[in-house]
Amino acid sequence: MADKETRPPADRMSDLDELAEAAQVSRRTLERLVAAGRIHAIRVGRLVRISPAERARFIAEGALPQGAGDPMSAAARG
Repeated sequence: MADKETRPPADRMSDLDELAEAAQVSRRTLERLVAAGRIHAIRVGRLVRISPAERARFIAEGALPQGAGDPMSAAARG
């Protein structure tokens, strides 16, 4: 039953920690992708939630395209 505890149901919003574990990327990477608009998230105060459809899309795309690097690096170079 440990699997059931670590994976959110398909119809429930995910937080960044759950998505990070499922996609095997860091929470900070997800925070940057949300800030860059590459992941659509819903914010409620300080909470960030990802819809089931967005979670599925992100995981299906393989999380990060190869060679994507730091999503904020291009913006930082300006």
